Amino acid sequence: MDAKDAINLYKSRDVSEKVFRADKSYLGNHCLRVASEEAASNKIFIGFLALIIRCRIYTALKEKAKELAKNRIILQFRQQSGNWKRSR
Repeated sequence: MDAKDAINLYKSRDVSEKVFRADKSYLGNHCLRVASEEAASNKIFIGFLALIIRCRIYTALKEKAKELAKNRIILQFRQQSGNWKRSR
């Protein structure tokens, strides 16, 4: 295993740990508090679905933020180049 593979493996592990921490923290799944095994299975399943939805929303928002940042940089560049042309 080279350094690049090790970094990629570490990053994927870090992402997984953050996802499970989010499951415990944001979704309230640190304890089940149910009366039956069936209820526990149902609660875990619903929590898993919620986690998938949360991750997809997070990914979409992250991509949109990158796109907006790129557009903002382009807009600032155009404004600056317009100011530069006017000052001549």
